[in-house]
Amino acid sequence: MDAIIQIKDLNFEYKDKKVFSNFSLNIKKGTFTTIIGPNGSGKTTLAKLISGMINPKAYVKIDDMFVNSKNIKRIRKTVGLALSNPDNQFVCDTVKEDMIFALKNYNYSKEKIKEKITDVTELLDISYLLDIDPHHLSGGEKQLVSTAIALAHDAKIIVLDEALSMVDSVKRNKVLNSLNTLSKKGITIINITNDSEDLLKGSDVIIMSEGNIILQEKLKNSFKNVNLFTDNNIALPFIVDLSIKLQYYKVIDRIYYDNKKLVDALWK
Repeated sequence: MDAIIQIKDLNFEYKDKKVFSNFSLNIKKGTFTTIIGPNGSGKTTLAKLISGMINPKAYVKIDDMFVNSKNIKRIRKTVGLALSNPDNQFVCDTVKEDMIFALKNYNYSKEKIKEKITDVTELLDISYLLDIDPHHLSGGEKQLVSTAIALAHDAKIIVLDEALSMVDSVKRNKVLNSLNTLSKKGITIINITNDSEDLLKGSDVIIMSEGNIILQEKLKNSFKNVNLFTDNNIALPFIVDLSIKLQYYKVIDRIYYDNKKLVDALWK
């Protein structure tokens, strides 16, 4: 499977603050990667680099295109970005008008725009928000609309930068499950988060710290060294933490990632 995101030996700083030094990263097409780490580890800067918000003047390739001024329009069509605070994204009087405004930039017909808005709002179960002024929405609802806009334009890569942090846990899980389904259809998902429970929704895990990748593994291999989590003040997902404790007492023989499967194992 080919890498859709390639970064090689990147050096990047803001004024006098070094963010990345000889930083390299490959992310394969169609994976659902959850990126977690302490504040200041470079996660948001990475999101901006991938989405073309920053021109790094370095080896950063997105879908075989270098991130530079020549390719920026194509990269922004390739990457859908949803942010933690999307207020500046809203310029119209209703959610529907904001979505239409965003999609017009991609030269879709009126019929196609209508179809895409219907599809993505049904996917995220937010059709009831379409006629509301986005500035009157709750923080979580604004984040859901921002995510819908990121999904609506047929992007090959979706990047969520703390984009579901204010969404309630039930709705959040439904959205992450929907994104997981999209990844199985070939869309590359990157979920940057501070919530370790999100780790269980993806296929791959990355831990970042101080501008470095200290872990990049498939989900089921990522908890072999739990110290990488605890040393970086990252809580283990509840079901993983419970599994490890039950393993210690020889109640079960492996880590579970699903509550129902763990309960079934305990009842055997």
